[in-house]
Amino acid sequence: MLLGDFHTHSTLDDGKSTLEEMAAAAYDLGLTHFGFSGHSFEEYGQDFCLPKKNVPIYLETARKLQEAYRGRMEVFVGMELDYFGENPGGLDYVIGSVHCVKQGDAACYVDESSQASQRAVDEYFGGDWYRYTDAYYDLVADLPRKTGCQWIGHFDLVTKFNEQAHTID
Repeated sequence: MLLGDFHTHSTLDDGKSTLEEMAAAAYDLGLTHFGFSGHSFEEYGQDFCLPKKNVPIYLETARKLQEAYRGRMEVFVGMELDYFGENPGGLDYVIGSVHCVKQGDAACYVDESSQASQRAVDEYFGGDWYRYTDAYYDLVADLPRKTGCQWIGHFDLVTKFNEQAHTID
């Protein structure tokens, strides 16, 4: 039986645990497969992304842990590669995700807050939520080509605040 988790984040990006703590917890829970998938560096430097200086630390630490658990738990070094993120290469897998929609030079983050989404729709999409969601899903549909991903992460992130705002039916 395969028991695993492949979508994880650490203190190097927006997670609450270190890579070491996550691997140990996965092992203690009896997982047979575990993947690290830090948020890719992205030029807009949102708080949830790996800062560029942390990318080598992330990769080196994850590879050391992969070796440390060899024979006990299969560990994979991946990345949640945002559509506008940077792929450092040498990854075991990629989760492709869309966190923002760009309009010109503006990056509209779909999961920042319902207020930020409303501002983005009003300012960049003429108040039309369907233009906004169409732009989002156009990027999601292009993720495999753009990122080479094996999986798509939270493909419905644009709906995150819909229960509060009821903007999309």
